[in-house]
Amino acid sequence: MPFKRLLFALVLLCIMQSFAYSFEVKSVQDIAVISTDSLAIPSYLSKHFGDTVIIRGKAGNDVLMNATGGDRRPIMLVGKSWLTYIAGADSSIEPKAGIAIFQRDTNIRTTQFDKIKTGDIIECTAIVTNLPYELDDFNQQRRALPALELLTSTPVKTIFRNSEMDIVPVLNVSDFYTGTRARNPKTSASMYAGRKVRFDSVMISSTSPVIMFSDGKGNEIPMSDQSGNFTTKNHFIEESQFSSYTVGQKIFKVEGFITTSFIAGGGGGQGGGSQLYTYAIAPALQKDVTPGPKPATISLVVQRPAKLFPSSKDKIDIIYDVLSGTHLVTMENIALNVSIDGGANYTKYPAQEDLTGSWIGTIPAQAAGTIVRYNMSAIDEKGNLYRLPVSTDYFYKVVDTYPSIADVKMPDTIDAVRNMNGASVTIEGIVMCDSADIFGDRFQNQARAVVQDGNGAYSGATFYRQGGNSRAMQLKRGQKVRLTSRLQEFSGVVFFGNIDSIEVLGNEMPYAPVQLKTSDFTTNAGGVEGSDKWRDMLIEFNNVVIGTIEPSAPQSTGEFIIVDESSQQDMTQGIRLETDESKLKYTTRDSIVSVTNRVKPTIGEKVDFIRGIIGADFRSRRYKLVPRSDRDFSIVTSVNEQINLNNELSLFPNPASESVFLSLQSNGSEMISIRIADMISGRVLKTIQKSASADKQLIEFGTHDLPSGIYSVNVQQGMNVSIIPLTVKH
Repeated sequence: MPFKRLLFALVLLCIMQSFAYSFEVKSVQDIAVISTDSLAIPSYLSKHFGDTVIIRGKAGNDVLMNATGGDRRPIMLVGKSWLTYIAGADSSIEPKAGIAIFQRDTNIRTTQFDKIKTGDIIECTAIVTNLPYELDDFNQQRRALPALELLTSTPVKTIFRNSEMDIVPVLNVSDFYTGTRARNPKTSASMYAGRKVRFDSVMISSTSPVIMFSDGKGNEIPMSDQSGNFTTKNHFIEESQFSSYTVGQKIFKVEGFITTSFIAGGGGGQGGGSQLYTYAIAPALQKDVTPGPKPATISLVVQRPAKLFPSSKDKIDIIYDVLSGTHLVTMENIALNVSIDGGANYTKYPAQEDLTGSWIGTIPAQAAGTIVRYNMSAIDEKGNLYRLPVSTDYFYKVVDTYPSIADVKMPDTIDAVRNMNGASVTIEGIVMCDSADIFGDRFQNQARAVVQDGNGAYSGATFYRQGGNSRAMQLKRGQKVRLTSRLQEFSGVVFFGNIDSIEVLGNEMPYAPVQLKTSDFTTNAGGVEGSDKWRDMLIEFNNVVIGTIEPSAPQSTGEFIIVDESSQQDMTQGIRLETDESKLKYTTRDSIVSVTNRVKPTIGEKVDFIRGIIGADFRSRRYKLVPRSDRDFSIVTSVNEQINLNNELSLFPNPASESVFLSLQSNGSEMISIRIADMISGRVLKTIQKSASADKQLIEFGTHDLPSGIYSVNVQQGMNVSIIPLTVKH
């Protein structure tokens, strides 16, 4: 009997071992190196994403402070998961590669993951995923770097201890990002994903919402606070006594692992959402960062007059404070530096004492249209130079009338900053859609009105419903308005907030839609270069095909994809179309189809044109089209507005100039109602009521007062409705 039990145990062990090794064995390079085809999308997903693999690698950091000694505080966490990084087990293999690995359930002690030490060669079974693993949106997942989630049913094997560590490459911030705010990640930097790298001689350019390292040349990269040595979160390691650095502080050296950082936010269509940084540096131990002395602190007190757009008559006083750091700063080494040629040359204005006890510098009045850049600088007794802003300039534009919407959105196009949150601005424009057109989904996306002051880039502004008495709800399509609104800025993108006042100047023909390709946006997170300049504007896509329904399935979003007919083989070249936020015949939801007369779009159906407002979901950083009504589709009209193409109804002459005749066969004694509407905006411009006769009728109406353009003539008698296109030429 004991022999049989022993035999059974051996057989069971063999089965378990054969199951454990049924997964493919992969190297770190196999998992972490991203193909050039993927980077061209760009997508940073591993080609083995979702696979379970056996992998062998070299640990770059201890998991716990001292697991064997009883100090089980984690050194690095992602969420609540233990975290470390592994490099290729064989340092001689090129290319070098690294990847994050984490154990989600930290209550499981049998994995031996907590025993991992720096330099250990380990073998483990893991699922290929990415960081941060909480992401549930595919477009966000594609922008996040690969990672491994430990399969806790199979213990980690330690093959060898105290192996020699790889040489840490010394790199530049510009290897990862071009520009401030870490908005333009370089796909070429994916070769450093999961690896430990080093930056020398950087400085702190921001501390909120994340710490940013700047190279002093206008390029920034965020720091990830995965380590308990560099955070004030619940895994704070007390002996580090970490506190956030000071803006302007020099960092002589920072070493850390290249990871993805995700800053959660409010989400929603208004843009107050989250921020995902494809690349961030995560130092692990106190020795990984060598901070410089406490810097001189420069702070902007006030700009007088406090105008977002000063006039050509305004001299601008800049009031600022300078507080010495470790080393003394004297008055003669404090200055205001001003440029009016894009930062090529600066004029130095030495500090003068203000009556308030602060320092003051005065910028002379400049010609209208001038973009003025400025910064404040201080040099301490050791020759260390400090400036504010740290890696760029403040700026303002000189405007003598009302600024254009593009002027307001200038932070999107100028690598400089201005203090604008809460500031007010007055603009003029035409209402392109109102809250009756786009009433939102009553969840994240609020009702809104859109105003444009032209067809050029950055010419659109969206005003969301803010509370029950929002002035945005007063705007009506076709109005020309002058309004004053408060501004907000998130990650360098400007948003219009509450409306303080509205003045209706009259009614005008809305601007024609800007004709673009769906490939000018794509379904990729962040779109393509130049996508954002069309946000909040009326756009038209011609010759498109209906593609994927509910592209985020199983998540239901009320969206489907339209794509240029020439690119229909690649759905990533399309744009998402929203059906939940306006009154449309189309819907993607079976629950709505079953109880209403709304229909699902047909995959593969060709559409002559679709137009709507370009919006952006700033949680996932993707663009979408929001049609205002069925009139924005060439193939869909409302149930009571089916186009009648019979020969008994005609318009002549067509095109018309001074007047036009409508010939129709009356079908009863009910009144005939004729409405002439702008084909693009749908706004009714003229209404005519005529008594009906029992015979063929000829009705004349004037077109001399209509601007040249394309109109729809809606003819209704009783329940019969017909629509005829009309062209007016003068």
